[in-house]
Amino acid sequence: MKMVSSNGDLIDVDYVTHLICLLSGCALHEPLFLEAVMRVRSVYADDHETADETSMGLRRVRDRLAITQIGVLRCDDFEIRDCDRLAEFVNETKKLLLENDLLQVQILPAFGGKITSLRSVRTGEEFLLPPLQGYRHVSVSASFSESDGGGFDECLPSVATCDSIADEPPVPDHGDLWRSTWNVVSKGDAIVLHCDAVSRPLRLTRRAILDGSSLILEYDLVNLSERPATWLWSAHPLLKVDSGDRIVLPHEIENLTVSYSANDLLEKASSVPWPLAQSTSGCSLDLSKMSDRDGTTAHKLFARMGKSGWAALYRRRIGQGLVMRFDPSVLPYLGLWICSGAWPASGAEKQYTVALEPTTCNMDSLASACLNKTIHSLNAREHFRWKLQIQLAGASRPLNYQDFCTTATIAARP
Repeated sequence: MKMVSSNGDLIDVDYVTHLICLLSGCALHEPLFLEAVMRVRSVYADDHETADETSMGLRRVRDRLAITQIGVLRCDDFEIRDCDRLAEFVNETKKLLLENDLLQVQILPAFGGKITSLRSVRTGEEFLLPPLQGYRHVSVSASFSESDGGGFDECLPSVATCDSIADEPPVPDHGDLWRSTWNVVSKGDAIVLHCDAVSRPLRLTRRAILDGSSLILEYDLVNLSERPATWLWSAHPLLKVDSGDRIVLPHEIENLTVSYSANDLLEKASSVPWPLAQSTSGCSLDLSKMSDRDGTTAHKLFARMGKSGWAALYRRRIGQGLVMRFDPSVLPYLGLWICSGAWPASGAEKQYTVALEPTTCNMDSLASACLNKTIHSLNAREHFRWKLQIQLAGASRPLNYQDFCTTATIAARP
C-alpha cells in the first residue's frame, strides 16, 4: 500500500507504519528506543543486513524527530507533517534494485549514487565492502574518512584533494560526487542517475543494467558551461575480501608505480615488479595475494594498461570472482588499492579491501595530472563517454583458479 505526502512523494505505508509502531511512545526516550532496536534485531535475526539497516533507520528517525521537535509519534495521531518527515527519510534511504537469476545489485542515489551491494544469487556471496559506519550527509569539503567507507563510488574530478588549477576551484577529497545526492532519471531494468559536480561545471550520467552475469555501467560526462573544464575520473569499487583472495592482471603488466605505501613499505614513486615485489626492508611481497588483516599494510599502485583492458579478483573459497572490463584506449590506467586494515587512521573500523580502479589518469591528484600531462579537459558542451563491465565469473558454477584466469583472459571486452 502507498500513500502520498504533501510534496507528492510516494511512501510505503507498511514500512512507515512499522517504524511508527516501533517508535510509538519511545521516539525521544533512550531506554525504550533501545528496546525498539532490540525488537528489530529479533524480528530480523536471520538477516543481519536488514537488521543493521533498519536499526540505523530507527536511529535516523529518532534523531530527526528530536531535531524537528515533532515529539512522540503514535498511530492514532499521525499527521501530514509527520508523513512529510518520514517520506523524506524513506526516500533518502531507499535503494534501487537490479536483479536477475545470477546477480543482485543495489544502488543508493541519496548517497553519491553509491552501488552498495553486488551479490551472487547462486552462492549469496557479497562482493562489495559493507559500510564501516552509517550513511550520512557530509559537507562539500569533508574528508573521505567521514564517508561510510564501503561500496562503489565515482571519483570526479579528482581522487586526491587538490588546490586550484589556473582559475578553476580546488577539489575536495575523492572529488564531488560521493558526497552528493544523485538525481534518478529512470529505474526498472535500467537505472539511470546523474549528478552535477560542485568544483567543475560537469554532469556525470550513469546507466546501470544487468546482462547475464555482468553489471554494465555506461557513463556520459558533459561540460555544462561555455568554458573548458579539467577533470580526471576513477572508479572506486571497494571489494569485500578474504585472506588468500587473488588479484589477477593481464600478463603484459609487469610493473606498477607506487603512489602510496603505508609505513613506507614500498618506496613512493618507485616502479615495482608485478606480482612479486621487494619491500624497502628487503622482504619479498606477493602483491597479488591478499594477506591477513594486519592493521599496517596499505598500498596505492598504478598500472599502465596495454591492449588488454581488464583486472580481476578471485575467491577460491567459493570458486567465484569479479572481472572488471574496460576499453584501455579510453581508460588507459588501473589504480590498485590494497588495504589490510591500515585505513582510516582514526576510528575502530578499518578497511580490509581491494579496489580495482579503471581510471583516465595515473595520478590521484588532478593538479599532479596537470603536471605530468595526463589531465583531461572538456570543451564547452563537449561529451566524453565510456563503459565498464563488471562480470561475475563463476556465476553459474564454481571455477578453479586456472579456469577463472582463462575466463578473464578470453572473454570479450565491452
